[in-house]
Amino acid sequence: SEEERRSPYHFYVGQKVDAKDSVNKWCPASVVQVTPCRVLLHYDGWSSKWDEWFEIDSPRLDTYGKHTTASVQGASKETDVQWLVLDVD
Repeated sequence: SEEERRSPYHFYVGQKVDAKDSVNKWCPASVVQVTPCRVLLHYDGWSSKWDEWFEIDSPRLDTYGKHTTASVQGASKETDVQWLVLDVD
């Protein structure tokens, strides 16, 4: 049943997670949408065409920062600028 498939993780829109992409590389991602059994993730720094649905109990999902770091390859310039602003303050 759907209830039995629920994950011990509580996902929410905007949450950061580590996600293993289609070529088995761990990437930082953001939760875009949540259903009872799945989450839609956006890979940070990538086009939304790469957004991907994951089952909530997928082994390709993990705690943010467990497999990635803040200085991840492929980070967008917008993200880099935000980090610079935060460092200045």
